[in-house]
Amino acid sequence: MAQTIQSLNDKAVALRGQGRLREAVALFSEAIVQYPQAAVLYNNLAITLDELGLPKEAMTAYDSALSRAPKFVASLVGKAGLLLRDARVDEARRLFAEALDVEPSSVAANLGMYELLQIKGELSEAVAHQRRALA
Repeated sequence: MAQTIQSLNDKAVALRGQGRLREAVALFSEAIVQYPQAAVLYNNLAITLDELGLPKEAMTAYDSALSRAPKFVASLVGKAGLLLRDARVDEARRLFAEALDVEPSSVAANLGMYELLQIKGELSEAVAHQRRALA
């Protein structure tokens, strides 16, 4: 019996949660072969690769997710976070803003924008995003 995207994703996420990151990467990769259009698999692969300390590979996986689902908030936020860590602030800001256009109440996008705006010294706007995240 063929496994569904959801069941494969759930198994790989469980492995990641147990700290079995390389096994999770392998399962996400196998699932992607079966379901190459499933953005959620690429997104969760990206998260796992980043946890393994492989940000370039994570960026590639986020790009793959976004090429399949351009408005996927989790991938927009994840990629923005990588860009922010790499001091690519303007690119990160654009992606956080895109995520907030899709889902204004996204806690992750609001917290990301809060952090970014603090770095930029735009404190009143930063606090507004913090309040939205806490609401």
